[in-house]
Amino acid sequence: MMLGLCKFLAATLNTCIVLLAGVELFFAVVAGMKLFKLKRRVISINSIQIRHLGKPKRTGKARVTTTAEVVKDMNYHQDMDIVKEEYQNTESWYTAFSLVIQLFPLLGILGTVAGLDQAMNEQTDMYTGVGFALSSTVIGIIWAIIYKIVDIIFTARAINYIDEGLDIYEKNYHVDREEAAQARNDEKMTPVWTDDEIIR
Repeated sequence: MMLGLCKFLAATLNTCIVLLAGVELFFAVVAGMKLFKLKRRVISINSIQIRHLGKPKRTGKARVTTTAEVVKDMNYHQDMDIVKEEYQNTESWYTAFSLVIQLFPLLGILGTVAGLDQAMNEQTDMYTGVGFALSSTVIGIIWAIIYKIVDIIFTARAINYIDEGLDIYEKNYHVDREEAAQARNDEKMTPVWTDDEIIR
């Protein structure tokens, strides 16, 4: 029974590893596109937030709009909430991508063990089993290395940037809330003069 299983693996395992590499490519493309799209949105929202933070804007001849009012008009808090929700959905694609990476070396080791077992039980055809053992190991490790490099260089960098952008947003959001409270206090204490009142 074990010899039959080893022969079955020798006939199918390398093909399965290559097919799994194609599935992993699909996961990598989908997760990468979603992550880089979210990265651009986080950059855009934070750049608007930082650009307007602490810069009052005059809207008329007598009234100065506070930063909190400018921020309220931009509605980027709602945009960031949408980004957070999409980010949680995107993480499932990245998780699948990361898990499949770990399967390649395991399948390579499985091929190694099956090939050596086949070589030991079939001494007349020893080189076939050894060749299968070496080929499955090499194929599994190569695909694992390729996709791990893709993960380190591209996908993980995008995730780190998004996490950092969310941290920046949270920090500035607290500043916005403090400015909004300060603006409400200032409006209660300071009268707003119209042009007619200034002329009179």
